[in-house]
Amino acid sequence: MAGYKGITGYGFVALQNLSDDESAKALFAKIDENGGGVVILDEFATFLKDAEVAAGTEMGLALAEDEEAPPAGSESNGGARSGAIGSGDAAAGTPFGLTVPKSASQELKDFVGCFQPLAHESSEADAKREEGFKLADPNGNGLCSLAELEGFVLATLLASYPRSGKGKEMKEPGRDLWTAFRPCYIRAFNDAKDYKADTGAKIKGTKKATDDDFVSKEEFRLFNAYLCVYASMFDAFAKVDGGGSGRTKTDDRRIDVGELQVRGRMSEESTSRRYSN
Repeated sequence: MAGYKGITGYGFVALQNLSDDESAKALFAKIDENGGGVVILDEFATFLKDAEVAAGTEMGLALAEDEEAPPAGSESNGGARSGAIGSGDAAAGTPFGLTVPKSASQELKDFVGCFQPLAHESSEADAKREEGFKLADPNGNGLCSLAELEGFVLATLLASYPRSGKGKEMKEPGRDLWTAFRPCYIRAFNDAKDYKADTGAKIKGTKKATDDDFVSKEEFRLFNAYLCVYASMFDAFAKVDGGGSGRTKTDDRRIDVGELQVRGRMSEESTSRRYSN
């Protein structure tokens, strides 16, 4: 099912009471605070985040990690204050309250599968993060810019889903995944970089940059967790945009109330998003 019936399974508390057109209309009005008649991805993600934080869910605790930085000089492991990220059983799935439903796109499942292992608290995850951070921090200064982290995401996806074929038959599933979920990276970056306390001191070799302008090694685990959370929010958003799953000519990265209400049936084949088209 498209519209609201296609997104309740993602487990976000803000979407749990969607049961009919009227509840979908009411939810749309709450998200569309400025009354503009459309909801963009940033509004959608912010609304879902705020609802999780207000409800005190496991995901909400994780998403609130950037709201109150620990005292300067304190030990930080990117989630130690609440234990939100890492409190779950690695064998049971995501360790930060995220639900990836069967109805989610295969692209989301593939994407989360690459970065979820780096968000756990275990010796195995520590080793994965150690290697991942080296990839994200090529100059070894212990700080990662948005561009460097986008490079890390791309390299990770290319390693898991390499290019195949030649010429017109060439397929690049890793790059397609990177392009598909790119709108999520800046949100994950902005949330993660705020965790570690910022002394306000200018970083040597920069004009005015401080710790809050980069993701540090201590914040890297949060970044990977946020990648998965915001990718899931985007996947839910994309199911509604255009009135159905997939990237089509009717998608415009905006949701109107009609798209949220639509309930047309889709074939099983159409549930896989054609991101590269």
